[in-house]
Amino acid sequence: MNAGLASLQWNMSPEGWERTIQVNVLSTTLLSLQLLPLLTSTRHKFPESKPHLVVLGSGMHFDALLPERTVPNILSSLNDKHLWETSKTPVSERYAVSKLFDHYIMLEISKLVEVVDGEPVVVVDCVTPGFCKSELLSREDGAPLILRILQWLTGRTVEEGSKTIVDAAIRGDAHGEYLEHQKFAR
Repeated sequence: MNAGLASLQWNMSPEGWERTIQVNVLSTTLLSLQLLPLLTSTRHKFPESKPHLVVLGSGMHFDALLPERTVPNILSSLNDKHLWETSKTPVSERYAVSKLFDHYIMLEISKLVEVVDGEPVVVVDCVTPGFCKSELLSREDGAPLILRILQWLTGRTVEEGSKTIVDAAIRGDAHGEYLEHQKFAR
């Protein structure tokens, strides 16, 4: 579940949601929930298989301030253009919040998985590939120069980052877990 959008600008999706939340959270959740029965069915047809649903997260979720956490409807407040424009939080906040929600998605979907003989029939986990030299910062104008320089200097190659995803997709012991640097993390 590798949906990733980091935007510095307010944009609405055709479905009427702020675009980062639509792409990174709502669409990821919907597709995950639609895939879960297929993955479960695959496991029952091929018992030796171990289907995985890997949600791509980010270490940025630790930085989420989520000032909206106290409002009655968090999604509605995240969809409010006026609150976006008047927010005092960093520009990276929306991406961090979306990745925090991806972590919550994984935790909740992992609870929906059928368990047979003490083992989940589908392994659901969340992984961060680390800071990578991907196109995430170059999809639109305005990424801070310092961030692009840091990405160039310290970012992993896409190939290095993808190793973490493959690792998460083949582990049998990662159900309901978060992986960072190919190790379990909190």
